[in-house]
Amino acid sequence: MAMGLFSDRRQRKVLHLSERRGTHAVGWFVMLLLFGALAIGAAGAGEDVGLVYGGLALFALVRWMNDVSRTSRAKKVEKASQDRSRNRHATTRRAVAAEPRAADPPKLNVQFLKPRQFPSLPKRARRVKDTSNVIGRPPLDIAYFRMFANPGRARTFLESAWREFGYVHLLQSASAVSRADARKARTGELFVADDSGFADALRRAERKPLRPAKHRLAGVASHDVKVRDPFGAYPVLAIPCHVDFWRRAADLLLGRADLVVLDLSGFTERNAGTAYEVQRIIDLVPIERVVLLCDPKSDRRFLQTTIESSWSRMSARSPNASGGKRQVRCGITDRFQTYAVKRGNQVVGTQELRSNRKESRRLAAAAQLAAEAAPHARAS
Repeated sequence: MAMGLFSDRRQRKVLHLSERRGTHAVGWFVMLLLFGALAIGAAGAGEDVGLVYGGLALFALVRWMNDVSRTSRAKKVEKASQDRSRNRHATTRRAVAAEPRAADPPKLNVQFLKPRQFPSLPKRARRVKDTSNVIGRPPLDIAYFRMFANPGRARTFLESAWREFGYVHLLQSASAVSRADARKARTGELFVADDSGFADALRRAERKPLRPAKHRLAGVASHDVKVRDPFGAYPVLAIPCHVDFWRRAADLLLGRADLVVLDLSGFTERNAGTAYEVQRIIDLVPIERVVLLCDPKSDRRFLQTTIESSWSRMSARSPNASGGKRQVRCGITDRFQTYAVKRGNQVVGTQELRSNRKESRRLAAAAQLAAEAAPHARAS
């Protein structure tokens, strides 16, 4: 199915708000030149304000070098993840064998809802524990899939209430790798490349809930994400995978998840990886255990058509292949907020994504209750 030009721009609107290191680096470099020139001019004129400009130039220099370093590191990590000679597991690309399609898939109703349209919380929010989450239910294992090119949505997902409901597992993007892990990437030791390595990563994962406080989450987005968890939260596990193993890793995540969250914000036909994940989720996971996400600017008609198309191609062995009409909910999350920023002598308007923890808590609670009522315990 082809997207129209307008639909494509609308669907990708959120990507223009993403934290792009390359763009930031250019901006900080321009500020470095500007404040550097002002500092030199003021110093030549003997004005004390030159010290102020010098300080601003130094600050811009540090930020520019940081952005350049992160961008360079992400490119090197991505290249290393594709280098088979450095993969100590010597894995080979594993393609998913073609499976027969379901002859007559049940009808699917895709329902787009804002979080406030979901029922109120069944119980009063409480502090998360090893045995019970924010609504007093057993903590979930949540598999989170999103576009690597949309770091803004990864940030708002982490800022919202999903981590109050269970342990979030995701595949790590190259831009989220720390400086220490980047050194491991050069030798191939960083990347998970087989089933045993995947199992080891899960065994080493932290399971102790975070206490109610402010936290800094590292290694899960393009930069550290500062969060405030009033009821505590569960840890996040980001798994770095070799390029030949990520499809298998996605299947393994789906196979152990109590709930699958698929973020389609910014998704278009160009994103083959996300399209693959859509199909595998439908093939492997009962749709009652799946919640979709989009943003207020998303092209809902395109998303609905895409989901229905993948649904029509489901595997004959899919847990969704039999039974009556099914329904999947797509939560419309986050807000586009415009605010003023002073740049030099000008004040310009800019936009960013803002999450709403209370609304996402209602959405996550509804998703957990629906998943617990599903007829299948886990993906097949």
